[in-house]
Amino acid sequence: MRVPAAACGLVGFKPAHRARRGRLAASGVITRTVADQALVHGLEPARPGRVRVGVLTEPLFGRRSAGPRWAEAARRAAALLEEAGVPTMPVRPHPDAAGFFAVFRVLVLAGADAAAPGTSPLVAYLARLREGLDRRAFARAAHAQQQILPAARRFWPVDALLTPTLAFDPPELGAFSRLSPEEDFLAQTDWTPWGSLANLTGAPAISVPMPAGDGQRLPPSIQLIGLNLGDSRLLGLAGLLAA
Repeated sequence: MRVPAAACGLVGFKPAHRARRGRLAASGVITRTVADQALVHGLEPARPGRVRVGVLTEPLFGRRSAGPRWAEAARRAAALLEEAGVPTMPVRPHPDAAGFFAVFRVLVLAGADAAAPGTSPLVAYLARLREGLDRRAFARAAHAQQQILPAARRFWPVDALLTPTLAFDPPELGAFSRLSPEEDFLAQTDWTPWGSLANLTGAPAISVPMPAGDGQRLPPSIQLIGLNLGDSRLLGLAGLLAA
């Protein structure tokens, strides 16, 4: 939900989910406002209270740094949080980010079904990769997934991470699918080098547009990942940006 929402200048929210047995996703919707997300999910945004937010603009996964508009959106969001009394601090990528993403790649393969109707070349490619893995590989990845949230909490001394949602503006329609399946996967990772952390950890995450006033049709968006926050407090934190 966060990526398509950011590609349209809307709000996308992934509620917290139990990151067990390789689960990577939770159901959600795209809305115009943070308040609408709370309404849809039957949640009451809570005052975030005393929280610390780490600002991460370097890519966690992927090969490309955030473009100027998207990095600036994260900086403006941090400034707004500071004005609201929420302390922020710059943080660096986790030193084992490559290991986290290796786990993600294996778990993604578990859901790849080449026989499904309308299967894309990318999904067919992932399904072929899955054939080379046995159950023990998936079991090891699912076990490793359980260690990622504790590792993230130990390294980042914050309650939430603030990142750009995307590294750069959405490319033209079909740009990814024209690539080879392997490059397609890598290019989409470059485009969204932070979002998979929330999928791996089960932490709630939300994408919020930050109008830039630069004359561009699409506003850049930021993402908040609640490493130590539940759904309601994360929505309350996001609401400070939408006020």
